[in-house]
Amino acid sequence: MLIEVKNLLRLTGAYVRKSDVMRVGELLINLTSREVSAEGTRIKLAPREYDLLLFLACNPEQCFTREMLLDMIWGHQFDGGDRTVDTHIKSLRERIRPYNSYITMVWGYRYKFSVHFGN
Repeated sequence: MLIEVKNLLRLTGAYVRKSDVMRVGELLINLTSREVSAEGTRIKLAPREYDLLLFLACNPEQCFTREMLLDMIWGHQFDGGDRTVDTHIKSLRERIRPYNSYITMVWGYRYKFSVHFGN
């Protein structure tokens, strides 16, 4: 899967390779160690938060419903509620907020990752 992500990122031009690190705005996402940092500070993420961040960062400016994110991140077999996505997105936003507001809510309960500057 790591190879597929790298290939997708290269095709879209969003991937800057430096020892398997993807730079998105101020965030550095290490695809090998599954670590995220910004301004030299490691941002501690839960596994699903990391998966959400990577998926959204690989698909910038695209809107995803809760159901779409559940399917892509948790898989078809997940039988929990769609509010799970909201909980993880909220936590992820809080962790990366000091560096930028990358994840936005779009009217109609959709989430989008945007690389913009300023909070």
